[in-house]
Amino acid sequence: MRGLIKEKRTIDLNDVSRFSTNIFLLAILIFTLPFFLIWYGHITYFIFSSIDEVSFVVNLLINIFVFLVLLFVGIILHELLHGGIWALFTKRGIKSIHIGMIKYPFFAPYCHCKEPLLIKHYILGAISPAFFLGVVPLIYAFVYGNLFIHIYGLFFFIAAAGDFMVVKLLLKEKNRNALVLDHPSELGYFIFIYKKPEE
Repeated sequence: MRGLIKEKRTIDLNDVSRFSTNIFLLAILIFTLPFFLIWYGHITYFIFSSIDEVSFVVNLLINIFVFLVLLFVGIILHELLHGGIWALFTKRGIKSIHIGMIKYPFFAPYCHCKEPLLIKHYILGAISPAFFLGVVPLIYAFVYGNLFIHIYGLFFFIAAAGDFMVVKLLLKEKNRNALVLDHPSELGYFIFIYKKPEE
């Protein structure tokens, strides 16, 4: 891009670990504490209602299995939400999105956008998993008193700690109309800044 310089902005994974602890404590304060205060003594412990034909233990195991399946699906959806939102603002659509797997050491899926985006569009895609997989289930659990759904939402809210850190970094950028390019292998991005003409 002519007249632009590319600067790298990345986040240390050790900082993410510390930030995750802060996010966890914040989530407990905002979501979990009110949840137990309101629903104490009336909490629903299952995703599904108790099945009369089976014992409590079997019913519990069924619910745990379903919960783990939903957790796995949620991990995939986390990346698909990133990519789906970003694709809306790229010239090549879904062709600009790459979803892969980090094989070592985490064996975790990741999503990478190969086109530069406006900061506001990048933020929208970055924050979407935290909202749809974290906040929405937490609100649902708060309304209906479901502990399983509460734990599910809490997990994905905390799992978005890295996304929150990237958004926090983006909000510090002076030029909100700047273009940002998702970093292909590190947590962070490249930002394109107009180069000042030499005097």
